[in-house]
Amino acid sequence: RPVSVHRVCLAADPHFDVHHTALWASFADWHAEYKPALTVVMGDIVDLGMVSRFVQDGGAPVNAVCQIRAAVQAINGLVPQAGRVILMMGNHEDRWDKVIQGDNSVALSGAMGLSMEDQFYAQGLHPSVRWYREGKDFPGLVVGKKAIILQHGHKGFAKGAGSRHLAAGQLAEISTMSSARGHFHRAQLACRTELGRTVFGLALPHMSSTHEYAGGNPNWQRGFAELLFFGRTRLRDCESFTPNMIIADEQGRFAYGGRVFG
Repeated sequence: RPVSVHRVCLAADPHFDVHHTALWASFADWHAEYKPALTVVMGDIVDLGMVSRFVQDGGAPVNAVCQIRAAVQAINGLVPQAGRVILMMGNHEDRWDKVIQGDNSVALSGAMGLSMEDQFYAQGLHPSVRWYREGKDFPGLVVGKKAIILQHGHKGFAKGAGSRHLAAGQLAEISTMSSARGHFHRAQLACRTELGRTVFGLALPHMSSTHEYAGGNPNWQRGFAELLFFGRTRLRDCESFTPNMIIADEQGRFAYGGRVFG
């Protein structure tokens, strides 16, 4: 009988509204065609540079709500084609909580609600979209039957491995379960097979527009990842999956399924 395949899409670090607009458009076309069972936007959804400790240049955005509205519009566009959409908090979302009671109130002009989650829903985020925040009580989002744990990666995970060996560091840190993390803007895939079982470490590329952010890195990659789960009728019962890293060029284009998106 046919084997069920469940597509999970992982999109990390778009940094609205300084996202790579051409890449997001290509990604949205891909998403509409392939209709993932689950789409997870894995942190740093908005940039919020105006409330950061980094000095902004003269052309940088000055209002946080405008960035939230841009993110809401883009994410709501994914909802009709996805079985579920989940948002994860990143370190850039944490900036909101740090300044909501601070002195930089002009950056939050137009805000409705206290938490970042409140703000997204107040600005029109589809009510079916759910949020997850990493912390001691919630180390990450588990997909499948303990098949992989998803984390933004800013809570101290794998920093000792350094940016050159992120995926291998994840395998060393979590040896019994696959893991996927964003935050570092690096695309890496590492595997380990023991006793007939293979686990993966995925470091995810980013979807923002500039490599100069906070100093930048010429070895950052843009793109996203998909996980194809199989072996069970329901996604939550699947233990096996195939990871695919999709890397875009500087114009936001990528090839998939025999065609070029973008």
